[in-house]
Amino acid sequence: MLAIRSRSGTVPSTSIPPSARLIAHEEERSVSIRRTTAALAVFAMILAACGPSGGGDGSGAAGDCHVGMAWATFQEERYGLRDLPGLEAALEAGGATLTDNDAANSAETQASNVEALLDAGIDVLILNSAEPESSLQSVEAAVDAGIPIIAYDRELESADALFMTHDNVGVGRMIAEAVTAAQPTGNYAIIKGQEGQTNPLFLREGMAEVIDPLIAAGDITIVGEEYTDEWLPDNAQENMENILTANDNDVQAVLAQNDGMAGGAIAALDNKSLEGEVA
Repeated sequence: MLAIRSRSGTVPSTSIPPSARLIAHEEERSVSIRRTTAALAVFAMILAACGPSGGGDGSGAAGDCHVGMAWATFQEERYGLRDLPGLEAALEAGGATLTDNDAANSAETQASNVEALLDAGIDVLILNSAEPESSLQSVEAAVDAGIPIIAYDRELESADALFMTHDNVGVGRMIAEAVTAAQPTGNYAIIKGQEGQTNPLFLREGMAEVIDPLIAAGDITIVGEEYTDEWLPDNAQENMENILTANDNDVQAVLAQNDGMAGGAIAALDNKSLEGEVA
């Protein structure tokens, strides 16, 4: 499910199967269908923003729409490999143009990138925030310029930004369902994303729907749960190593909130000669 939210509520949108790659268990999905459907949902929002009521140039024609996309980081594998190509294809099909840039997880770089997009005369800004609080200055600059803003995948505390993301509660649920199916008992570690962002909370909420009854029944125990600075695989590896050390390697399963951090957890397990032994 692709969720579209304003700060005051949720707007129904096109449904897509959410993806969730696990450390050793991946839910297989059709990448091309998922990518295309998600991109079309974004494109529908862009068309509305370019139209007379959206604050764009008033033409309502896709071909007249110049979209600026400020990415937080292509370290998040799906952004560059799946999301960007899907968005490019949808915009190209509609005759719109796209200018995008990558902040490499730097709030300072992203502020400069957004400024460059505004200077380039974009009609709509899609902001995949590197740091939500710092991004509010960029939102203010776009509002002052009369540019509609879509906050993509990372929520902003601003009524001026329409929030569009995957159903991260559903993704968290899928991750937990797959891992508990493979390892229904034992000690669990949870590797979460950046503290202070909303997506780790949504993902954790979905995981809780599955694991809380198992915790209550005594089937599983959470022996370590850590936020990961900037969602970086190296930081996830360090978190996982610390959890393993604190528990004498007695961990049977890991719930990681994205692919990169799952890779970091795998590296930690490999260093302890545990790869393949932990779900």
